[in-house]
Amino acid sequence: MKRTTINDLAKACGISKSTVSRALTQKGYVSEEVALKINNMAKEMNYIPQKSHNKNIKDMVMVISCQLSSEAQVILSSSISSALSRKNIKTVIAPCEFGSNLVFEYIDYAREKNFGGLILLGALETKELKRALASLSCPIVLLNQDIDYLETSSVVIDDYRCSYNSVRYLIENNHQKIAFLSGQENASAIKDRFSAYLDCMRDYRLKPEAIFKDFDKHSGAEFAEYLKQNSFPYTALIVATDEILNGFLYQAKKLNISIPDDISIISYGDTIGTQTFNPPITVIDYNFALMGEQLAELLLHKLEKPFSKPRKIINKPELIKRESVKKINP
Repeated sequence: MKRTTINDLAKACGISKSTVSRALTQKGYVSEEVALKINNMAKEMNYIPQKSHNKNIKDMVMVISCQLSSEAQVILSSSISSALSRKNIKTVIAPCEFGSNLVFEYIDYAREKNFGGLILLGALETKELKRALASLSCPIVLLNQDIDYLETSSVVIDDYRCSYNSVRYLIENNHQKIAFLSGQENASAIKDRFSAYLDCMRDYRLKPEAIFKDFDKHSGAEFAEYLKQNSFPYTALIVATDEILNGFLYQAKKLNISIPDDISIISYGDTIGTQTFNPPITVIDYNFALMGEQLAELLLHKLEKPFSKPRKIINKPELIKRESVKKINP
């Protein structure tokens, strides 16, 4: 007797093969009505799923961190791991450099080994990334990213509103020459931050100055040297990540750059470094520990209810005003 296949079920139900596969494996969104129809047909046609030859590690979740050297990513990863462990789910932290092709190897491994889920803590949004994620059948949760055509849940940040207000705060303190220092321009994590910076500068008829380097300490250190060598062409600086800021502050101290007398600074993410630096740094505050728990919560929801629709949690950070911003004479 011929064995019933997924193709046979798809033809019998008048539904695509991929939808049938999602319903039978309980990975990905399928409406309850369609799932019931497929499962009833599978029983009627005596469908027996083929056993996978891969080791089954569905009780394990992969967390891909594209900048684990950042304090923010360490807090996020730790918070996710703690939240999942309370549900007896193990976490594999997969670190890589931002923009590295290693992220694709991790995704391939998660697919081959049948991981229960994947959480991606930021990555360059490319066609290759979209194809790699689309190949996964397990639930996917993203940080501050929404990728078209993928059934993914996400924790996103209302970066635009707070970023716009932070630029306006500098302008209200009579700063006009304000630079924006960031990593790669096409990084999803800084799109809204940069858009808000551009819009606010243009709304106040000021010239925006954007400097794109890499998401690492060297970029911050290099820019500190540039400011010193060029007699501080800017009065204020917005730094896109804590990792770039750490490099800037370290080099600024070596070069005797005075903050905020030589340059005022606002950065993203309240970390130990921003709190303990002298003077403490004005920051746009994210609760990274809470966001890690939210990412874990979204993944657990998909694991418990595989046919549920993707969800999105929006966080609204606030500007913490400290001594790193100086009011200058108009």
